Amino acid sequence: MQTKPSIVFCHGLWADGSCFSKLIAPLQAEGHECITAQYGLNSTAEDVALTKAAIGRVSGPVVLVGHSYGGTVITGAGTDDRVAGLVYINALAPDAAESSQTQQANFPPTPVFAHIDVKDGRIWLLWDGIDDFAGDLPEREKKLVWATQGVPKPDLFDAKAGGTAWKSKPSWYIVGKKDRTVQPDLERFFAKRMGATTYELDSSHVPMLSQPERVLDVTPPKLFVNRPLQPDTFWSPTSKVNRAIKKGHHAMPMIDVYAAAGKFSDRHKLAQDLANAVMKWEKVPPINLFKKNTAAFVHELSPDAISNAAGDSDYVRVQVLTPVGVLNREKQLGVVRELTDLVVAAANDPTLVDRTWVQITESPDGGWGISGHANTGEDILAAAQSELKKQGL
Repeated sequence: MQTKPSIVFCHGLWADGSCFSKLIAPLQAEGHECITAQYGLNSTAEDVALTKAAIGRVSGPVVLVGHSYGGTVITGAGTDDRVAGLVYINALAPDAAESSQTQQANFPPTPVFAHIDVKDGRIWLLWDGIDDFAGDLPEREKKLVWATQGVPKPDLFDAKAGGTAWKSKPSWYIVGKKDRTVQPDLERFFAKRMGATTYELDSSHVPMLSQPERVLDVTPPKLFVNRPLQPDTFWSPTSKVNRAIKKGHHAMPMIDVYAAAGKFSDRHKLAQDLANAVMKWEKVPPINLFKKNTAAFVHELSPDAISNAAGDSDYVRVQVLTPVGVLNREKQLGVVRELTDLVVAAANDPTLVDRTWVQITESPDGGWGISGHANTGEDILAAAQSELKKQGL
């Protein structure tokens, strides 16, 4: 029986799968299955497919760890049901409509790109750029990284990931404050947008090589079971999520959408997207207890059944019923923003952003009825712990 999560590593440009060697050895020693997806950097679709194949080579549940462009890969591959969590290291994390390049274009170019050579259908890192890529490594290690570099096709960053796993899976993010390959402010942008548990290290673009112990310490502690627990980082039985459940935060929201008939072409997709979005912001584990009991309902009304005080009817109301205290102010803002964006996209009407109301209501403890039983926070906690235990988490 698999008792510890397996880890699948996804590399970026110029540092291939060997860049995770300092993480793999201690994890293997602690009993975790580890594998690196050694893809060719020919296309994002191909790299995502190879990563999903690698997921199939280890036991579940699986945590994906992506470095740099590898963040795009785990964003696409992480929608696989076998994936329980995502770790981004100085990584890209595009949204559904974005490519790897979309958000990079909104930030100043980093110094490393003054030291590349596009030749023979590939992008090569020149030796004089190694300090902008891995400047905090000893000279011997810099030479090894440069000699084993993975070189991408020039159009690799133009493709979309094919999924947005961070919208539905717990995520962690490591920012390299001295990164000269991906802008640190871009990394912070990605981390904040996905609502990730975030850590900042005084590192170059390759903290898993320059500060491997620190990387191990700040990633999910139940993943690295022999290491000290870091509070508020993982959904283990002693984590923030379960402590919140004990206080009545049973963390299984219900969402109701009221709109004029015909407003949305794919009501089922909208409902699923809304449910996943709220789960993400509440930071609950993607286990069946929560996935099966977090739901959205799209109600279609006749236009003459909707009106504001001025007599206008082209409005959408989204009602979110959530456990008391689960959403702090930052999460409230995130939920309202993301649910509004999802409604606007589903209606294909950008003007609807000004006519979408999102209301958050908190429910009392003891009132969550499932299978004919009014569950308290303690009931939900016990059920969640039981399911996590069965999964080896």
